[in-house]
Formats: sequence, structure tokens, C-alpha cells
Amino acid sequence: MSASYLEDRDEDDEQNEQESLNTIKKNVKKKKLQ
Repeated sequence: MSASYLEDRDEDDEQNEQESLNTIKKNVKKKKLQ
């Protein structure tokens, strides 16, 4: 397992977390509109 592989995985995790936060925010907005 190379160091670059670990770095790439960390970046992917951060992006996934950001996408999850964006999805949650969208869902909250939808609930408020209903």
C-alpha cells in the first residue's frame, strides 16, 4: 500500500462527506418548504 493511495483515499472521504452534507441541507430545505 503506497502513501499516494492513502492520500487519494483521504481526499475521496472528504468529498463524500461534503456531498452528504449538501444532500442533508437540500433535504432540510425540502422539509421546510412542505
